[in-house]
Amino acid sequence: MTYNLKSGVARLADLRDGQDATGLGRGNVYHVIKSSEAFYDQFIEDKQGEHSDGSLIVHTDAGTGDGIDSMVRDLKDGHAAMGLGVGNVYYVIKSSEAYYDQFIADRQGEYGDGSLIVHSDAGTGDGIQTALDACVANRNDYVVVQPSQADYDLTATLTLSKKAVHLICPGGYGNKVGSTNAARIHMTSDLPLMTISDSSIEVAGLYFKNFSNNSIMQLESASYALNVHNNNFMWTAASTGCVPIVDNQITAAFDGGSWGTFESNWFTNVAGGSATVAKLFRIHGNCKNLRIKYNEFTLSDAITVTVGIDNQAVGGRVNYNDFSGDGTTAVWTNCVNLITKATAIGNRFAVGTGQAFSGGTSDANFSDNRDGLNGGAVMVEA
Repeated sequence: MTYNLKSGVARLADLRDGQDATGLGRGNVYHVIKSSEAFYDQFIEDKQGEHSDGSLIVHTDAGTGDGIDSMVRDLKDGHAAMGLGVGNVYYVIKSSEAYYDQFIADRQGEYGDGSLIVHSDAGTGDGIQTALDACVANRNDYVVVQPSQADYDLTATLTLSKKAVHLICPGGYGNKVGSTNAARIHMTSDLPLMTISDSSIEVAGLYFKNFSNNSIMQLESASYALNVHNNNFMWTAASTGCVPIVDNQITAAFDGGSWGTFESNWFTNVAGGSATVAKLFRIHGNCKNLRIKYNEFTLSDAITVTVGIDNQAVGGRVNYNDFSGDGTTAVWTNCVNLITKATAIGNRFAVGTGQAFSGGTSDANFSDNRDGLNGGAVMVEA
């Protein structure tokens, strides 16, 4: 059976057999939504229908889990369909791209709420922000940034302020750690590149470049349960005054980042000369249970970082990260600083004796961490 998917995004109400068009090859896909959600009526209008077995695509929940229960009864043989259950998917493309006109012809249209599917970008990140603004909290909307030969040169801070929104570039995927440079997001004004102020937000597959001495990502209050993975944090610093590249206390001691994850990102300086950075990744003690894991931190040039990860989160975890310099002039004074209510497990530090940790308590907060002494032959602690 052939479907004409002009938008490139399968609307389940249009797929009579309910198959997910994301390439997963699944069976029926069911949505569960609370009847109290602000976008409930529009969601029902856009997606409700029946699968070929007579089961409803959307199951209404009164907030008691009854919709989940009815959905499970509709899953044949008791197997979950594992569909993505996405809301609206918005594309961002530069108007200067050679394939722009064809892309618009193939994909442009309107969703039921009147929002455009494709958002044109002048190369300044304006299309990225309008796509983010079009998202609705808790609808599980996606903003897909198209690759470009040149940077998206931002002149204003990107604001992610709606729960359960995804900002991604699939063209950046493929590396175990970090991203490709398919979509480079470069802040050209003396501003933070991005602020996040709500929870359950995903950021992935992007190549970030800060304005020298300013931050890339600020985590504001209540930005909980984030999923930040497979990005490049490419930072520059002048001789003094560089603020943390990831931070949750630029303007106040926020709890941003609590119960979230930063995983498989690459942090490296692309310029810096003889600059000194006090803290590269700074998390205040108001934060709870932030996990920073499987990331790579790399230094080059004559730059000095006094503290790489300052994770003061209660119950915070700094696990399985790799730290390295250029072997000559780049210096990590301390790669990780911990409080006594946090842990560091399985980290690898290609640095000298005493440079791996500060803070924490020996025999309590550390397990299986190794520095460069004798090629990492001996485990290190505080």
